[in-house]
Amino acid sequence: MALEWPDEVVENAIASCIRDESVFLVEWRLDNRREAWQLNIRCEADSGITIDQLAVINRTLRDTFQLPGLDTEKLSVEVSSPGLKHPITKPRHFKRHIGHQIKFEHDLPAVDNPVVGTIEAVENEGVAIKTDKGQVQMPLQNIQAGYVQLKW
Repeated sequence: MALEWPDEVVENAIASCIRDESVFLVEWRLDNRREAWQLNIRCEADSGITIDQLAVINRTLRDTFQLPGLDTEKLSVEVSSPGLKHPITKPRHFKRHIGHQIKFEHDLPAVDNPVVGTIEAVENEGVAIKTDKGQVQMPLQNIQAGYVQLKW
């Protein structure tokens, strides 16, 4: 019998194991391989996540994560940060990167795509971006993804 759970059930089970309010879930994946389960999650924190925070989440997931019908003895857990190449898509992600240079992919027809600039502010409706050509206000609903640009 194949076990499956709605995304919301899995996300709530993961969220109950993240007790530090500055930490948020970026993405997760739960796979069944040869009668064993692998849970991979990526977390971030408002001021950058530390190895210690990741370790606490890993231990908490290993000790307390529960889903109906899941044999946790057959569950392997891996917790990591998303890394620089991971796309930024949520308001909380953009807030974390205020002051950083980001490449924004978007669907605004009147604005060059992509837009590269520094995040100056993030509000509920959009992101204020300082570019070489001036200020751009980009609605969150039009941002497809943002990518951190490193300065060398």
